[in-house]
Amino acid sequence: MERVPTGIKGLDSLIEGGFPKKRAILITGACGTGKTIFCMQYIYNGAKKYEEPGVFVSLDASPETLREDMATFGWDLAKLEEEDMIRIIDGNVARLTCAGEDELFSLPSEFDLEKLLIEIVRNVK
Repeated sequence: MERVPTGIKGLDSLIEGGFPKKRAILITGACGTGKTIFCMQYIYNGAKKYEEPGVFVSLDASPETLREDMATFGWDLAKLEEEDMIRIIDGNVARLTCAGEDELFSLPSEFDLEKLLIEIVRNVK
């Protein structure tokens, strides 16, 4: 089976050289367990070490916050975005505001994930 290396020290040897190629990988965990950092490190390493473009959809932090937070690790996400190596998509519908109002919409209990993914793919192409 073909694998995609993560570039994360020690991890690739534990998972037979990386993630299986062309597979969706779900990363779950409680708040503060490092899911965002792990995923951004995978996207960053893919772009920097393996010249593989990546897309990160954030449902929590804004793209600006992610750029600032990841800069603490020395990761220049803005530069990789300028080079079209990564895309950070703000998928948090709670940040949408009414015209002229400061109130946020509430996050719906259900949303159309398929529609979101189609839109992501359309915008990345």
